[in-house]
Amino acid sequence: MPQPKRRSDDTGSTPRPPSVGGYVVLGLLLDGPASGWELARLADRSIGHFWPVTRAHIYAELPKLADRGWATARDVPQSGAPDKRVYRATAEGEAAFRSWLATVDLTEERGRQPLQLRLFFAAHDDPARLEELLAAWHRRAASTEEHCADILRRKGVDTTALPRLELRPAPRSPQAPDGGPPRLDARGMTALFGLRRAQADLAWLTEVRAMLGS
Repeated sequence: MPQPKRRSDDTGSTPRPPSVGGYVVLGLLLDGPASGWELARLADRSIGHFWPVTRAHIYAELPKLADRGWATARDVPQSGAPDKRVYRATAEGEAAFRSWLATVDLTEERGRQPLQLRLFFAAHDDPARLEELLAAWHRRAASTEEHCADILRRKGVDTTALPRLELRPAPRSPQAPDGGPPRLDARGMTALFGLRRAQADLAWLTEVRAMLGS
């Protein structure tokens, strides 16, 4: 088996701990040996809807894992294509990942939402872009919903029996005299996103904690 190379800086000191992204790549590698391209595909089809990680990031982190001794790497010949480098997590790498999971606090991590950033600064953008961006967001959300539903169906879950989260507006909004939805500027929309996202999280937490019997 190829032996991992260990790297140290010029002073011989221990390198800085990996970023969260580095540990994420290591965790994906625990599913089995894979090349960078294969890990990127796995990430896109699994954690991508809640923790996006780029292919460039994965390719950058894999050699670092090997340098630490947390992974081994070997070149695999391919017919009609360049050789690929396949990485495999080591026992030391698995132990490091388990230790990280046991001590890291990810409750304060906040995912980036590019569209909300565009909304916040919408006063400096072309107003015609807003509807285009919202439509693109809708398409991606619908695609993510179907992808996750497909995963659940393959695990034996009847997704048609799951209650769907839907917004039921009050018959009359106190913020809109005509009874329609509240009228918000773009920055108000970002606050509404935060409110609805928190409500969706609370609904999900109630549902899964009931499944756990807690």
